[in-house]
Amino acid sequence: MKRINSFPTIAIFLFWICSSISGAVSAEEGTFFHCRLGWDGKVMARGEFSYSEDGSALQYKLVVHYVEDITMAHLHLGEVDQLGTPVVWLYPAGPPPRFIPGLFDGILAQGTITKDDLIGPLRRQPLSSLIAHIRAGNVYVNIHTRTHPRGDICGSVYLTEE
Repeated sequence: MKRINSFPTIAIFLFWICSSISGAVSAEEGTFFHCRLGWDGKVMARGEFSYSEDGSALQYKLVVHYVEDITMAHLHLGEVDQLGTPVVWLYPAGPPPRFIPGLFDGILAQGTITKDDLIGPLRRQPLSSLIAHIRAGNVYVNIHTRTHPRGDICGSVYLTEE
């Protein structure tokens, strides 16, 4: 009877196990978040967020539909129905606010958020602390306008279901 060498089978099995474990450890890889902003049942804006595989960046795009006299937009800590603290500038990329007169329809802001962009209570913290707040349902996008300087439309940021 000929003996079968099981080394290649064991090596492949161990490689598969290690790959599965490393995938489980880095559960943040390729994570997507979203938000819908509006009031009275109307969606007036949406945000899309993608967390980088290495955990160093959060790509974002904020699309607005016919919002009037925009001055700025942020990510805020807190719940939508409370006035939270800004933790990231989305539009413009940083202070001061920049007024867009009239109705705006299109991409208001897009770019990359890193730990260096965190402000307020998240300043000098790793980007993962922002992600932890998002996962806990404690982050929302707030678009400020001339008519409503404290915030006109907002929406919570959620994990996108795949």
